[in-house]
Amino acid sequence: MKLSEGKIHELEEQIDYYQKEIYKMQQDNTLLMEEADHTRKIVGSYNFLREVILYIGNITEYDSLLSTICDAILGFGVSEVFIILHENEDDYSFMERGLSNELIEELRKSNDYKIIYDLVENVAECCSENNNLIISDIAKTNGQNILGYTSGSILISKLERNNQKNGYICFRHYEPDFFEPTIIDTLNILIPPLNIFVENSILLKKNIEMANKDNLTGIYNRNRLEKYTYENQYSENLTAVISFDVDRFKHVNDTYGHAQGDKVLKYLGMLLNDNYRKSNNHMVPFRVGGDEFVVMCENLDKLSIISFVKEISSHFVEKFGYLSPAQEDKKIGLSIGV
Repeated sequence: MKLSEGKIHELEEQIDYYQKEIYKMQQDNTLLMEEADHTRKIVGSYNFLREVILYIGNITEYDSLLSTICDAILGFGVSEVFIILHENEDDYSFMERGLSNELIEELRKSNDYKIIYDLVENVAECCSENNNLIISDIAKTNGQNILGYTSGSILISKLERNNQKNGYICFRHYEPDFFEPTIIDTLNILIPPLNIFVENSILLKKNIEMANKDNLTGIYNRNRLEKYTYENQYSENLTAVISFDVDRFKHVNDTYGHAQGDKVLKYLGMLLNDNYRKSNNHMVPFRVGGDEFVVMCENLDKLSIISFVKEISSHFVEKFGYLSPAQEDKKIGLSIGV
């Protein structure tokens, strides 16, 4: 049977139509498969997040919380992560996992956490409205390094709650273009509860510090001294214990009033605390009670300790020597025992 040209043309159009429909169905099927795969990833991430958040929510110790957060982040496949927090005017906290950054590592070893924070903050000024900064390929940033990195991809997220910025968390992967939408969506879900945990932990740390600090001088109190002694009872790093008593302190209180006495104690506390910072935390000061102070020396030689004692005594007498009684043998000063 011979088909007419019109019929042949009609059949060709039908074949062309069905071929287009089949192609469209194949395209739709591909999209559905991609969406299904994306959904599976998100569901898997949600389940993982749920377990992480439940676990983190039960942690109350500050350093353990930061450590667990970093461990959890590595579970998403990133190569390395670090958290830098600004707790108050002078205090910073840092925690990392998998760090391969020589610049950050060198600053960490020297306790230059403020410099790390400032470096991250300068880069994060480009953060978008959702508080994330993503650099997909560091090698393509006009030859510039980002926080000491020269390759791979990086994501910096601001840790902020109730308009209070607590710090930053930085994720990095060795490969470029790692932070694809699924990873970003998952991290965006993780960040809000982390903000709550971090904020609560900072408050907890401050409360613990307040319980261990002397209200008048700001240095550690007797309670913290007892803990310190217990924690370091077998330590080989403790090289000396120095005690300080203010001579004629009763005379100061009786003659000039307790307000002046408080000034004397505050000044001595300030001297000891300043030296604590200068010594890179090797001379830990405590106020035991009244006018009694103790300094625990770690990894210090005899000459350093003698120099420290002379310096503290000299500054103290120079500041308050005028409060001494008239008698020559009753000068205001410090009784020191090593």
